[in-house]
Amino acid sequence: AVCVLAFVVAPAAFADAVQRIVSSECRYLPMLLWQRGIRQIEQLPGFLDPQFYQPSSPFAFGDEMHWAVDRLQQARNRGETIAIWGDFDADGITATAVLWEGLGQFFERDHTLHFTIPNRLKESHGLSVSGIDAITVQGCQLIITCDTGSSNQAEIEHAQRLGIEVIITDHHTLPSDRPLVAAFLNPRTFAKDHPLANLSGVAVAYKLVE
Repeated sequence: AVCVLAFVVAPAAFADAVQRIVSSECRYLPMLLWQRGIRQIEQLPGFLDPQFYQPSSPFAFGDEMHWAVDRLQQARNRGETIAIWGDFDADGITATAVLWEGLGQFFERDHTLHFTIPNRLKESHGLSVSGIDAITVQGCQLIITCDTGSSNQAEIEHAQRLGIEVIITDHHTLPSDRPLVAAFLNPRTFAKDHPLANLSGVAVAYKLVE
């Protein structure tokens, strides 16, 4: 089989606008931007120059973000023990690190804040009953997932039977019904053209910290 790559050349005016913003030579950057749907010259400053970047508010997630923040504030005020439930891939590990550093400003690491990353060979992706049982021993009262959890309703129900609430931060496929959790942060709930619709797992974790 022969693989044919189609290169789309950006219009000259667009390429010139990119070059005016980027001081170094940018032979391929206009083409990359054009192919990825950044095609309005007015979009370029906010995309290429951090001084003009205007991030979307984390509260674009609406009530779900308010519920997540309120539950975390409640946990802090009550001195509860919480656990970050990560994942073993690059997105999951970096998301775990973001929550560890971010929530570590409000909870004492290794005392009221713990994290767990499932064993790839033994536990696979997502929440697990055995893992939940293990953090129950630590007195955990709240789990914050990152890059995982959207489709783990059975495991979420198991956690709830043990008195553990769950906040989900994830970006994977939505379940047919919203999980019965304290908060559910998943950018797939946005319209496809929303600025936050394509967030990675680590980006969702960052929005929660933000």
